Amino acid sequence: MNSTSLPLEYQQRLKTSQTPVENHSKSIIDRTAEHAWWLDYLRPALQHPANSTRNWEGRAVSYSLRTLQRHAARFDEGMKVGRHGRSDKGKKRVVISRKWDKLVPFDAPTKAKIAEDLKQEIRGLLKGGMSWGHTLQEAEKFLIDATRAWGFRPGDPNVLERAFPIPTELVSAELHFRNVHRFKRDHKAYDDRRPRIRRTLAGMQPMELVVGDVHPVDIHLTRPDGTVATARLIGFLDWATQRLWIGLIFFEKRGGVQNRDVIEVFAAMIEAWGMPQSLYFDNGKEFGFAAFLDDAMQLTVPGFHGPSRSTHVINALPYNASAKPIERLFGDLETRYFSTARGHIGGNRMSKKQEAIGRTVAPFGAFEDVVPAIEGFVRTYNHTAQGKKSALKGLSPEATFRKHLEAGWAPTAMSRDEVRAACARTEERSVVQGGISVGGRHWTCPELQAYQYEKIWSVCRPITHRPSCCCLTGMVNESA
Repeated sequence: MNSTSLPLEYQQRLKTSQTPVENHSKSIIDRTAEHAWWLDYLRPALQHPANSTRNWEGRAVSYSLRTLQRHAARFDEGMKVGRHGRSDKGKKRVVISRKWDKLVPFDAPTKAKIAEDLKQEIRGLLKGGMSWGHTLQEAEKFLIDATRAWGFRPGDPNVLERAFPIPTELVSAELHFRNVHRFKRDHKAYDDRRPRIRRTLAGMQPMELVVGDVHPVDIHLTRPDGTVATARLIGFLDWATQRLWIGLIFFEKRGGVQNRDVIEVFAAMIEAWGMPQSLYFDNGKEFGFAAFLDDAMQLTVPGFHGPSRSTHVINALPYNASAKPIERLFGDLETRYFSTARGHIGGNRMSKKQEAIGRTVAPFGAFEDVVPAIEGFVRTYNHTAQGKKSALKGLSPEATFRKHLEAGWAPTAMSRDEVRAACARTEERSVVQGGISVGGRHWTCPELQAYQYEKIWSVCRPITHRPSCCCLTGMVNESA
């Protein structure tokens, strides 16, 4: 019989007559049932060991209690029929700022028109090169004037100034329009900020790509007349091994590097390292000779059976110095090596280094003195191991080159005279008195005697400082 069927008086007597042991047994049963219920409820979560939860991408994650509550509420809301989120979810609910939106009595289209005009004003200021803080101040003035122009003129004129601070996010969101000013006024800085493609040396062979450039050495030298000047470094970088070949030029008077200067350094490099497969230069006139070498470079392509591309000479885009890896190497040489030499003035010609206030650094000496020092710096670079994370993986340029030699690579040999002949300029001459005149000198050979008073001949004239020979369908010797 159930005790609940008894009158209330007898039920009360029955409760008081029960022993403590019976009450304790009932408490144990209740706790056991509660434990079993929680164990069954939490069983799916307990199947995962601690710190072993992985998301849908397979990454180990650890979620906070608030994150779990938020996701549970989201799924619970989606399961309930007729429940939807905010209709304006994801839309901008503030036009300019909460203070401005609440203060002005304009309708929505008018507010949107003022906000758009404000955005265009901010963009125009940034395009003109104005700083972030100054743009923020000018934008606040523009908003005050625009609000008054649309007819809102409160009695207290200071209300607008107090209530119209521009949110900094409005200016920060348009900062990318500074690139317009940078593009117009400082194209080099604009180009330096462009994203770059990382080059890799994987699979490349020595002399597959050679990069050339001319660099002013930031070391003061003394001319014979007592004036000071700097030398010019003509450099060629073997991209696959990162080896650097240099030549130095110094002008006793004003002047610039010419084709013949670069050709002499280039010919010396080819004689030592072999002919490259491709050349990468800028658009300077001193590299105009490279077009003559296109046919010769095609001989370096393995299994060559005809032209594989229109040209093997690549020219960098204007104002694109960072695209040439040799530019970065020149900067490293100046910082690590050249700066340790006496007479170093730094790269800023408008603010040269000074030994004392009003006195520039003393010159290194004559040009003949600095050549062995700079060549020693370059030799040290070529034999210095680079970092483990560098392109050479902890090896030096010379060690990388020897590694390719051991793997079976061999250079395409070419002498200096052959390079000079390949860079020769074709000119027209007439045979007069059994010879021709080139460079103010008379050239003849027995074969020319048979062509007296003949028409014009094609002469290949080497672009050198002092040509020692010419090419005219065969070897031509200089007359006595």
